[in-house]
Amino acid sequence: MRITVLADSLSLPRGEEGNLVSWEETWPRLLYHRLKPQYDNLDIVNYGRRACTITDMLKHFRDAVTLIEPDIVIVQVGVVDCAPRVMPIPLRKMMNVPGFPKSLRKRVIKYRSDRRQAITQKDPLANVWTKPSQFDDSFWMLLSKLSEHYENDSSTRVIVLPVLGNMQQMNDKSPGFSDNVKQYNEMIRSRTESIGVATLCAPEPNEVGIPTRLEAAELYGPDGYHPNAAGNVVTANMVYDEIVKVV
Repeated sequence: MRITVLADSLSLPRGEEGNLVSWEETWPRLLYHRLKPQYDNLDIVNYGRRACTITDMLKHFRDAVTLIEPDIVIVQVGVVDCAPRVMPIPLRKMMNVPGFPKSLRKRVIKYRSDRRQAITQKDPLANVWTKPSQFDDSFWMLLSKLSEHYENDSSTRVIVLPVLGNMQQMNDKSPGFSDNVKQYNEMIRSRTESIGVATLCAPEPNEVGIPTRLEAAELYGPDGYHPNAAGNVVTANMVYDEIVKVV
């Protein structure tokens, strides 16, 4: 059995202070070790990419799905798209233009970072990397491509993880983060339900669409959404439970 994990940095190791997660502690590797005794030919391809948006996942589809031909695809998406940002996209692009003064770039970043709470509280959706309507359209396109790839049998081939995290931690840093999570998770839930795809939104979700087993602060690093070692264990176990339902 071959599984592709199409994800962002939440499926990858972490080396930040307060949240050290090794490769062997990531939930895809833990999932591999749980499934391996049952499948001698098991292969899990972790196609996680840092800062990966839903648009990026569509670009990676051929490499991650079409060419690998997995039996199951696990999609973890949304937090990069919906996270409140302090930098408007036009300003960020301008500062990344070759020749933009480094000293000025540092001052702009510091100025806006120091005012993060005020900026995100005013409008948490203002500077997100993927606007809600674009996310909804792109997520539906991804599900449609998966359904087409599996000849309309995606209900037993695809598992989707919603945006996960501890809302208190996320809101402490960026007020309004939980409002964004609720809106994007609702789009994920609605789209997956419409074609019968399994989603971890389903088991006992809280008010923002996160399974209650995955909302505790002790499961995440300082930012509130990158899982620590314990959070990876819980995520792996929940994904395992979904997989054994369909294989």
